This record gives sequence, structure tokens and C-alpha cells, in this order.
Amino acid sequence: MRKAIIFGVSAALGVALLAPRGARACGRGGGGYPGAPVYALGPLVVGLAATDVVLTLWDTGSMVAGHRNSIGYAVGELMVATPQVLLGLAGLSSSSGSSSFLAGYTLWMAALTWHGIWTLWLHAGEMPAPATPAADDGATPALSAKVEIGPTYVPLGPLAHPGFGLTARF
Repeated sequence: MRKAIIFGVSAALGVALLAPRGARACGRGGGGYPGAPVYALGPLVVGLAATDVVLTLWDTGSMVAGHRNSIGYAVGELMVATPQVLLGLAGLSSSSGSSSFLAGYTLWMAALTWHGIWTLWLHAGEMPAPATPAADDGATPALSAKVEIGPTYVPLGPLAHPGFGLTARF
């Protein structure tokens, strides 16, 4: 019985001493709380970071083992990593100072994006060639357009910015 009383008193003291204190206003008003939309980003960021880590570990393991990932995996990897590369590049181009974390994050996502592209390229040789229509002897050849996008750097003195360039050949 004595142990039960000591445990009860200890639990009551613990609850009383660790209970949250009453809220006090700072007098400035406005709250300053970010609200539910910002709090909803937390689980999204944690889930996305976990997905990035899993993709990186899986890619590393499959490269060491010599395993080729499927086309679906490559498309999923591109869908996850490509928007993050764009966000990282946007953050790097809009920040006034250098952020080593943001640069590392952008390079990490670029590596995942490149692995997805490389996996699709490896599978491109396995896909059957599309059927070509029979060419008429007097027909004009079809026009072919080639559009490419790639990283670029615009040197404008103090206004220099990295970004993306679009080139086309018609």
C-alpha cells in the first residue's frame, strides 16, 4: 500500500509540475502564428525527404549489384526529383548569398533526375521502333523539329544568373 501511495503522489506532482503554463499575451497583437497550411507542409517535407533517401539508397544498391531498374521506377524517380531540382535552382537563383545546403540539395536531386533519365535511356534500346509510314516517291519529307532544354549561365556582370536554356532546330 505504501508503494501505491508514493507512486500516486509522485504521479500527481509530476503532472502538476510539468503541466503547461497559462498563455500570456505579448501585447503586440496579430498572433504571428503561421496557421494550418504551414503546419501541413511539415509532414509533406518529411515524407518527401524520406522518399529521396529511399530512392538514393535503392539507386546506390542497384548500381552496386548491377541491377537495372524498370521504366516505371525511372518515371517515378523523375516525377519526384525533377520538381525538386527546379525548386532548388529557383532557390539558388533568387538567393542573394550562397547557400551550401541548397546547392548540395540541388546537386542531390540533379543526380536522382539524371539517374532516372539514364535508366530510361538504357531501356530505350529495348523498345520496338515505331512503325514508319510508307514513303511515296514524289512526297516531300516530313519536317522534323528538335527541341532541347538544358542548364545555362547568363553572365551579365552583377546580374549573372544560372537557369535553363531552350534551343530548337527546325
